[in-house]
Amino acid sequence: MARLEPAERPFSEVDDVGVVICQGAVGWHVGLLYKAADGEPRVLHLAFHHDLKDEVAEAPFRWAQIGLDSDNKAVLAELLSRIAFKNPKISYGFNADGVCFDPATGALAHL
Repeated sequence: MARLEPAERPFSEVDDVGVVICQGAVGWHVGLLYKAADGEPRVLHLAFHHDLKDEVAEAPFRWAQIGLDSDNKAVLAELLSRIAFKNPKISYGFNADGVCFDPATGALAHL
């Protein structure tokens, strides 16, 4: 099980990809922490219905490493960067009926 890093541990110490969590106005909010190609730590999270945010990682988020091998973390970080660039309109209520992200472009696709 992952453990949250201390609040003072910099986001830049993430190994390519991690998870973030913070207390929001109506409950807990989570997202994915990743290192962009320039090494800057960023957070990709669904802030609201059709409102995907890609922001510089900062408080109040706390973070944890994820348990993938280094190759998979590097691939996932690149995919998150592509998704952020495409900025798809993702709905709350996202379902598994053939909806996925295209790994080549990061676009939201319907199979």
